[in-house]
Amino acid sequence: MHSFDNRKYYMRIAAAVALLGALSCASPGGLRLMTGETRVIAHRGGTGPDGTIAGCRRTMAEGVRFLELDVRLTRDGHAVILHDPTVDRTTDGRGAIDGLTLAEVKKLDAGVKFDRAYAGERIPTVLELLRAVGPSAVVLLELKVPQAAEPVVHAIQAAEAFDRAVVRTTDKEILRKVRDRDPRFLTGTMGVMPDFGEVEEIVTQLKSLGVRSFTPQTGRSVIRPLVDRFHAAGIAVWGTNTNDEDQWRRLLDAGVDGIITDRPIELSTFQRR
Repeated sequence: MHSFDNRKYYMRIAAAVALLGALSCASPGGLRLMTGETRVIAHRGGTGPDGTIAGCRRTMAEGVRFLELDVRLTRDGHAVILHDPTVDRTTDGRGAIDGLTLAEVKKLDAGVKFDRAYAGERIPTVLELLRAVGPSAVVLLELKVPQAAEPVVHAIQAAEAFDRAVVRTTDKEILRKVRDRDPRFLTGTMGVMPDFGEVEEIVTQLKSLGVRSFTPQTGRSVIRPLVDRFHAAGIAVWGTNTNDEDQWRRLLDAGVDGIITDRPIELSTFQRR
């Protein structure tokens, strides 16, 4: 368990509120997926308790404006933010998320295991998270189960978050259905970086599905000429979750649009070196 005195905690919250107020006035255009810069993308919401509104706000107060989060379904079909298939690691409860109703999930404390200062924090629904973050950040929503697609789409519509929520899945049929529902939806997928003999076919396929972002497995195969080919098709490239500085350097040299990491503050510092 991490600890810091409550006074410092409330000072951080006050600073976060002030920052979010300023960011909410920013143009959504400032959060485009492709800007020629490499964005820091906070895995599981970043520096606070996993996948919580308070955790995301804490990360955003540090200046990070891209958040990567995972979506699962409760037993009664509600889309909630949770990385693991069970609530055991991040809450004071036990059991599979798909075995609990939303009412049962909302009784769990999703903050106290991280730090007592976050006691009472709850697992948010996708809609709650999108409304809390507002236009201050882009949220990458990875579907951990395909059945989450429909409630996630409804949440994005309800929050009017078409330009700041990215539905991510490897399921091509889901990508196609989301595109056909409304072309305003942003979608992304993941996979192995194609080589020079395959890249044209893969890029053409992704473009036909309306995909706006691609996350390749991090490695030496992620190189600038291949990244440039995705860019030419209007597809952003995000480095998958890595905390390794050598990988960060390779991805930065390749010109990726973002790097997903558990160490968003350290990556921000690394970029300024």
